[in-house]
Amino acid sequence: MTEKRDQRICIKFYLELGHSSVQTICMTNTALDEDSMSDAQIKTWYRHFKNGWESTESDPRSGKPSTN
Repeated sequence: MTEKRDQRICIKFYLELGHSSVQTICMTNTALDEDSMSDAQIKTWYRHFKNGWESTESDPRSGKPSTN
């Protein structure tokens, strides 16, 4: 489960359980080790979900598509 979308689902779940962003970072890093998103990415997605975002999909961008 190292796909970024899967990680975003977990971040959203941790928020729903009432965990802080720091706890979410710690749990994600512990579970996924090297495959975890960066702390900054986790904080960004945590903030998005806290502000009411529902989708776990990232916004489309121009350029070459990601392989994840």
